[in-house]
Amino acid sequence: MKISLHSVQTRLLAAFALVTVTTLAAAGAGLFSFAVARTAMTDLVEEAAPLAEATKSLEATSGAITGQLAAFARSRDQIEATSAEAQLNSLLADASAAVDRMEAAGLNQGDLTEIQTTLDDLAARVADATGPVARKLEARETRGEQTNAALRERQEAATGLETELD
Repeated sequence: MKISLHSVQTRLLAAFALVTVTTLAAAGAGLFSFAVARTAMTDLVEEAAPLAEATKSLEATSGAITGQLAAFARSRDQIEATSAEAQLNSLLADASAAVDRMEAAGLNQGDLTEIQTTLDDLAARVADATGPVARKLEARETRGEQTNAALRERQEAATGLETELD
């Protein structure tokens, strides 16, 4: 059997071989593209995940700081104020740790500086507010003592009046 380049059988086999090679090449290119895309996504996730985690931590801490500031301002006695202040300082330390993690994750220095400045300013304001909160609590305690003394005097006067009337 002689193979002729002009025969139909040869042409069909060549066309089939060309289609097979093209299909295998397309499949190989697709697999290579998927591997490249997977590597790129893995790199993106490994780069973005720490920053996202640190940002989420800072956001949660910010919400807790807001609530604790309200508790600090509404303190009913010195013990509550001291407890709220200690909790605020702990939350501010957590926020600073989140900023450090954001720095390690690659957030730009300008944003980090702005966030850290805000946290430092907040810490200074909490320290400054300790005095006025303490004075407010002392004034409240003094008013309470004066009110109790007035009520006791009124009770004693009422008791004395009842005794005189009997």
